[in-house]
Amino acid sequence: EAAFLETRKYAAYKGATIEFRKEEGLTYDVDSNVLYIAMSQIKKSMEDNNKGKEITNDIRLPKNVCGGVYALQLDGNYNGRSMKAIVVGKPLNKGDKYADEWACDPEGIANPDNIKYIGHNTLMIGEDTTYHVNNMLWAYNTKTGKMTRVASLPIGAEVTGLEHGVAGDKGVLFVNVQHPFKDNPKAADSSKPNSALLEKVTDDQLKAFIGYIDGIPADAF
Repeated sequence: EAAFLETRKYAAYKGATIEFRKEEGLTYDVDSNVLYIAMSQIKKSMEDNNKGKEITNDIRLPKNVCGGVYALQLDGNYNGRSMKAIVVGKPLNKGDKYADEWACDPEGIANPDNIKYIGHNTLMIGEDTTYHVNNMLWAYNTKTGKMTRVASLPIGAEVTGLEHGVAGDKGVLFVNVQHPFKDNPKAADSSKPNSALLEKVTDDQLKAFIGYIDGIPADAF
């Protein structure tokens, strides 16, 4: 019964690490038998002996508030055999380029949340962050590592509801825009320079909506 009522504690008792935190989206790459995992932040229990309180200290990573996406290579029985970060965000410091409004470099990810593998070596990465002024959607090439920004949402909105399909002879990628103008982005010094903008928001701007990208070749999916 313990294995079902207290899964996390029982796993630790059996020797599994419970130091991962802020795990968000999961998606499976059928082409390479890889499971992708979004870690919204890399900090606290994932750091090396955080605050001197780690008992097992299995995970020993440098702090990164911008988070990252990991690839877990599976075997024929879908057991994970290796795990590595494929893309991580870049925290900014006061004085850095963009730091007056952004806490994580806008040329990379911040707090990845919803992810979706859509085939053809393409992993979609959606953000849910206050460390970018605008949450963004990225297309990551799993073979080359190249990242392409494909969407930028209204301030304070989360990228979610990623789904793809074929309509007629075209591929379509759907994106949900959740709670626009709600979250207040932070700069590198933790200030909130866009507060005045959020105070002027209208009821219409607060409405969530669904968008889509079409014109994609149908065989891309």
